[in-house]
Amino acid sequence: MTYTLSTDGSVLSILPTDPLTTNRQYTVTLMAGISGVYDSTAYILSSDYSFWFTSLYCPIFSTVTKVKLEAGPSADYIAEDTIYRMIHKNSLDAVDIYNTYQGQSIAYDYWGCTWHDVPIILRRYVECKTAYDLLALLDAAGIGAPGGNQLKTLGDMTIQYGSGTKSPDLSAPEKKKQLYDCWLNALNIIRTKGIDSAVRGWYDVTKGYPHPTFNPDHNRVIRTVDFKNSQPYGPWERSSYWRSNI
Repeated sequence: MTYTLSTDGSVLSILPTDPLTTNRQYTVTLMAGISGVYDSTAYILSSDYSFWFTSLYCPIFSTVTKVKLEAGPSADYIAEDTIYRMIHKNSLDAVDIYNTYQGQSIAYDYWGCTWHDVPIILRRYVECKTAYDLLALLDAAGIGAPGGNQLKTLGDMTIQYGSGTKSPDLSAPEKKKQLYDCWLNALNIIRTKGIDSAVRGWYDVTKGYPHPTFNPDHNRVIRTVDFKNSQPYGPWERSSYWRSNI
């Protein structure tokens, strides 16, 4: 990564000069010994200071907000970047599953790097699968799980500590079951029916013409073209533009 440095008072800005590569984690380390003067006072960095950030995840078929709504309040225990990574992983899996069972080779970024143009069945798969993964992760980590209390005794002194009681949404077994059924149903649709029904009206050209939004300058009805009484405009003939400017 190439970058430039600029300062504004006590703020040091690191500005990339080239577009960041998607799906990358960038780590920045400021080495000990860096010095500067601010407000007539000299400062020296006594130890290394590191931080990291990520570039755009692509593809990503859902949002953190949607996944949290599916998973419930317990999702707040998980950092948003972790949820983003899980969404990204499940988005890759959704494309791989579709390609495998439908014999396709659709690229991961075929629908872009956001969820807006992604077929609904793929979005639904990612939302339910990611929410289920979050609850499974919380269960595995023992967050809010009952029986996590520990008891230690030394002579007459007893100390008891633990993780407390389970949060309400985790204590309901139906929550994970609903999410499991949701993503499994989406998986079965991707395997058997694919996504043709979700995008057929837009991408289907089996009738000999594209969707009107792709080619709005001529009527899409296939019929005999009359050249005797008119000069039609369309992909079949080079002629004057038929639309009026009025």
